[in-house]
Amino acid sequence: MEYLGCWALSSEDQFESMAKGSTGQTELPRTELAELEIGFPDAASLNDFSGKTKPLFEAIQSNVRENQSLECLRDALLPKLMSGEIDVSRIGLRQLNGHLSES
Repeated sequence: MEYLGCWALSSEDQFESMAKGSTGQTELPRTELAELEIGFPDAASLNDFSGKTKPLFEAIQSNVRENQSLECLRDALLPKLMSGEIDVSRIGLRQLNGHLSES
């Protein structure tokens, strides 16, 4: 599956050149899609590719989930920090993050 996803991403320009319709509503004609040739490597090469790329895709998915969590935290905390509902003025940065110097 990783191979097909990478192939599709690498063929994005080709897909865009095939698109028909207005800017907001483009579609890919089935006749042109049917003419696309996808070269599939042998099973051993596919397994090797998958073994090397699967951890990368899993890391990407993990980073996306973590980013979504951080966005939720930011959206919840920022208004409270800006309004003064939460006061962090007496928290030392060294206390939370030892590699930051105190200002």
